[in-house]
Parts: sequence; C-alpha cells; structure tokens
Amino acid sequence: MNTPLLLRTLLAGAPLLGAATAQNPDGPYWSEYPVPAGETAFRSIGTLACSVTPTAIHFYSGLHRQWLVQPVTSAIVHGTANAYCLFQDGNDFHAYCTRTHRIESITTSGNATWSIGSPQSSWTCYVQDGNTVYGWSGFLGQWVPLTIQGNLHTVAVNSHSLLVADDVHLYGFSAFFGEWVATPNRSGGQYAALRSGAVATYSAPDETVCFSAYQNTWNRNQSFVDPQSAMRSDQEGYLALRSNGDSDVLWYSTMTGTFQETHEPVGVVASFARNCAIYSSANGTFGYAPAQGTIVPLPGLNPNPLVVMASGNFGSYGFVDDGVQTLAFSDLTGTFAATPTYTQFAYQLGDAAGIAEIATGGGYAYSAMLGQWFAAPATASLFSTVSYEAVVRQTANGFEAFSARSGAWRPLVSTGYRVGGGAGSLIVVMDGQTAQAFDPILDEWVGQPVSANATANVFRLTGIVHDATKAFGYSLFTHTWDRIALQDPPSTAAANSSIAYVNTGNHHYVFTANGSLSNFSRFPEFSRFVVRGGRLEHLQCGNPGAFVVGLFGLLGGRSTTPYGTLYLEPNPIAITLGLVPAHGQLRASIPVPNDPVWSGLVMHMQDFVVRPNGTAFLSNHQAPYLW
Repeated sequence: MNTPLLLRTLLAGAPLLGAATAQNPDGPYWSEYPVPAGETAFRSIGTLACSVTPTAIHFYSGLHRQWLVQPVTSAIVHGTANAYCLFQDGNDFHAYCTRTHRIESITTSGNATWSIGSPQSSWTCYVQDGNTVYGWSGFLGQWVPLTIQGNLHTVAVNSHSLLVADDVHLYGFSAFFGEWVATPNRSGGQYAALRSGAVATYSAPDETVCFSAYQNTWNRNQSFVDPQSAMRSDQEGYLALRSNGDSDVLWYSTMTGTFQETHEPVGVVASFARNCAIYSSANGTFGYAPAQGTIVPLPGLNPNPLVVMASGNFGSYGFVDDGVQTLAFSDLTGTFAATPTYTQFAYQLGDAAGIAEIATGGGYAYSAMLGQWFAAPATASLFSTVSYEAVVRQTANGFEAFSARSGAWRPLVSTGYRVGGGAGSLIVVMDGQTAQAFDPILDEWVGQPVSANATANVFRLTGIVHDATKAFGYSLFTHTWDRIALQDPPSTAAANSSIAYVNTGNHHYVFTANGSLSNFSRFPEFSRFVVRGGRLEHLQCGNPGAFVVGLFGLLGGRSTTPYGTLYLEPNPIAITLGLVPAHGQLRASIPVPNDPVWSGLVMHMQDFVVRPNGTAFLSNHQAPYLW
C-alpha cells in the first residue's frame, strides 16, 4: 500500500517516537570481543567469525552482530564456510548459521560421513548416517532429513545445491529453499551437483535431467544426443554439455530452469565465462545469456572475430572484435551493443564492468548491467583497474571512477594510491590523511580522515583502514565509514568478503559489511542472483518486538531524516511488515513475477524500525537487481 501520510509521519519525525541520535543509527558495525582464554584458532569468512578453544567455540554473526558461545567437550571443526560452521562433538553434528544466529544439532550412530564442498564458497553441506542424508541450508539454518530408498548411487554437494540419487528418485536440495525435491531416477545415470543446481544424464534412450536451485524445480531434455559422453562445463549460472568440438551444445540455465540447444558446423570456437558464453561458426557469432535463458545472434561480424570474456568468478559479458567494430554481449540483459567508434582498443574486463581504452586517452567503458557503452574521459590513463561493477583509471591528476550502475565517471584529485579492485566491488584510495572509498551504488567517492600511517585492506564489498589506536570500516551495504577505538596495538588485520577484522593481543575487533537489513543475493558481486520466478528474501534483524515498515522503490535517492539517511526515491511504497520475532529476525519472502518486464530492475529497499523502547531508525539500504 502506498501511504504518503504514513511516510511523512515516519520520516519527518512523529512526536510519539524518540529520534535516533547515533551518527549511524543502523550501526555500530564494529564489535569488540576479548580474546577467549586458550584460543587455538580464529577464522573469518563471509558473514562469520569464530574463535576456537578446547572448551568452547565463540561464533559471531555479521547479520545479527552478536556473539554466541557454544560449550564443547572434544569438538572437531569440519569446515568454516561463508555463512555457517560445521563441527562435531562425539556423535553429535552441529551447524551454526549466521542468518539465524543459532546452532542446530543432529545425533548420529557414530559412523556418519559428511562434506561441505568448497570451504571458500559454500552454503550447503550434508551428513550421511546409514540410510538418512541430512541436508543443511546455510541460508535457513536447518537440517532436513531424507530417507534413501534402496541403493544409494551418489551424494554430491556444491555451493548452493545438494544431489542425492537412489534406486527410485533424484533429489535436489537448494540452499535458498531448504527442502528436498524429488523426480524419478533411471538406472545407468551419471550424476553431479552444480554450483546452483544438479544434473543427471542417461543414454539409450538419451535424457538430461537438471535441477535449478533458483527455481527449485527439475527439468528434462530428451533430444540432445548422447549426453553422457559430452564434456561438462559447470559455470556460475549455467551448465553446458559440449560434444563434437563444441559443435553441439546443450545449455541449461540454473537461473531460469530452461534448456537450449545449439548445433553448428565443425570448427566452432566457443568461449565461456562464469555467467556468459560466446561462440562463432560459419553461421555467425552468437551469445548465450543464462540470466535470460536465450541464444542471441551478434550481427554484422566478419569471420573469426577476437573474443575476450569477462574475468573473475562471476563474469557476465564478453567483447567481440572483428577488426571493424567492437561489440559487447551481456548475459544480464541478453543484448549486444557496439562502441560508437572503432579503433585498436586495449581491453580490460571485470565481472560486470569493463573498458576499451585508447593509449593516448579516451575510449569506452562498458556496463553489463545496463548493456551499454559510455565514453571514457579523454585524459590518458596511467593504469586502469576493473572490479565487479566499477572501473578506476589512475591519471596524472588522480583517479577517475566509473560505476556500471549509472554509466557515469567521477573524478578524484589525489596523489594517493589505490587499494582493492579486481577481486571485489569496493576500491579505496589512500591519500595522505584521507581514505576515499568509491561506492558504485552511491556513484561517488566517500572520504574519511585517517592518520598518515594508516594502512588499508579491501576485499569484495568490504574495506578497513587502521592504525595503532583506531580502525575504520566501509561497506557497500551500509554506504558509510564506521570507526572503533583499539585498546591494544594491532597484530593482524584482513577483509574477507562481507566481514573484516583487526586482531590485537587481547581483543578481536570484527567489522561486518551487513547492516540490519539483508537479503540472499550478493548484489555487488553477481555471485548470487534474485531471479524472475524466484523469491526475494527480505531479512530485518532487530530487537524482538521491534515494529518494521518496509520501504520499497525502483529508484534510489538520498534525503536526510531524523532517523538516518533515506537512500530511496522521495515517495517509496511503504508496507507494514510486522514485529521482529523472539529469535531476532523478521523474514519476508517476496515472490518475483516470471515476466521479462521485471528483468534488470533494481529493488531499492530500506526499513523503518521502531524499537520496543520507542526509539526509531532507518536500516541500511539494499539494492538487488532482478534478472
């Protein structure tokens, strides 16, 4: 419901509500924690930090911004992943989840096996005990048992998916949905878990069966010949089964849950990125866009063009240069675009942003999010850095930053040096006694005074700067610098994805990139998507009993209120979401229509929260894309 009166009351300051007084009313984003006695290990990744001792494990949730202590007797930590920790104490297996800030346990026979897949990128794991497989969702924080029927053929795990095959069924498990989904199995299958799904192939007769973790469904293809002998390319948002030197390819989009086939003459040249593919043959050049589930012809190209694919773990586009024009193809939009003019460009490609440069200055930056080219400044670049959704050029006068969200360039006069870029979305310039963060969502440089001897560490969407007495943190989820005083000189410091830390001899200082509002996507990085036909999970952490009004809009903005900065358009839609339950997180699951008109829209979100004591504040801002 659109309620302008409610908005005016909330944002102008109602007399019955106590206005928030903190500099960052959604904060603080730093936590100070004494180093536990006997600490043997400290780990930090994703939204999790944990300290291990012989008698207890101390867990920190970057979403709830709280610590939890779990007493143990003889615990073995099996894996610390992005959003959970799996550990065993005797016959009991325990999993801690940062989103729920709880530990869920199962008791086994003592002969159980387990796997978390990749400890660098995992939101699922399993424990198998006899004829029961327990699937774990790192998003939902729950164990879900499955009883095997007959013989077990495989249990496989990947970043967001589990696959179980027995004599009767294939079972897919999505970390996003946290339930087992069954489809009939056949004898003679070959099975694998994908990053965001699963696949089973059969011959005589031929059949390929795939599971989409985003759509939570199984899909079948019975026309692709001999899928069991095909090469398998498991990418971020799709699977490609490739035969006859890539002349025959079966494409499966885990984002849309749909199949496409291509059959080209011998001599096809195929190039693959994590979320995009481009291939050329005598019939022309084509792009595959898993976000749209489409095959798109790239017109007007000479034979055998140069193809350069986006880099990084989540590359979503490619450049095609045939000596006459340069085209870019975006998986996200499913469209191609040519540079307005052509010359011999030098190319640098990130994940959703790239640049075609001219050595003497100028050229064009590309946004895969918008599917467009944008003219680069005419100044010569000394060095250019591409990140997930930004390009930063270093020039004789300082830096020029390009945001793939806006298509604009923002200059920074500076004699400093750059930290970050490449493996992330955040870039920080250290310039004497100022740290400048380029925020591609705000589309501006955000400065913070620091000491002359401060050092910086940046990874993904998180950055920290510290000296001997204080530390600062910046995040693309919060758009603000937050600080904390250090009681002791630092010994180690690092940023890792959505969390960072500064450790001293006596304290752990943990910085979280997350504010009180979060969702399941990782919107600056394109490693996890909000898809059409799926769900947008809206998660507000807070005091139990806090009253939450969700504010939504398709445009960003900025205005000052008594309760913090509103980062949405002036007249967002306000929806009463209810009260935060006893466990401290209010979850709203919002269906996304499976209609192409929604593709590429940005869902700007922010919450107005009234605590039980009457004080009120605006949450941090979230801006996930819908594809």
